[in-house]
Amino acid sequence: MKLRGIAREALDAFASIAKAAEANLDRSGMTLGAFASINQATAETIARDMRERNDQRVSDCQKLRREPAIARLVVSDEDNNRETLYITSSGTVDPVSVRLCSYMSPKGQLAPPFP
Repeated sequence: MKLRGIAREALDAFASIAKAAEANLDRSGMTLGAFASINQATAETIARDMRERNDQRVSDCQKLRREPAIARLVVSDEDNNRETLYITSSGTVDPVSVRLCSYMSPKGQLAPPFP
C-alpha cells in the first residue's frame, strides 16, 4: 500500500473513532434505575462505582475525540492473516470498520512503549 493510501486510511480511521466517541458521549451512563431491586445497604457504594465508571467513560470519549489513536499496527498470525489495529491510550469505543484496542489490552501491548 502506497504511503498516500496508508495516510488516507489512517485519517479515515481517526475520523471514525472520533465520531464513535462523540456518539458515545451522548449516551446516558449506568444508573441505579437499571436494577430491578436494590439492596439499600450497598446502594451508596454501587451508585459511587457507577458515577466513577460513567465519569471515566466520558473522560475516555473526550480524549478519543482529541486523540483518536496513538499507533497503527499491521499484525499477522502464523497463517499470514493480516489485521490492521489502531491503538489508543485511553478506553475504547466501537468505531465502524476500524479495529481499536486499548494500549493496555493484549493486542495493544504489541505497540511500542508510549511515553
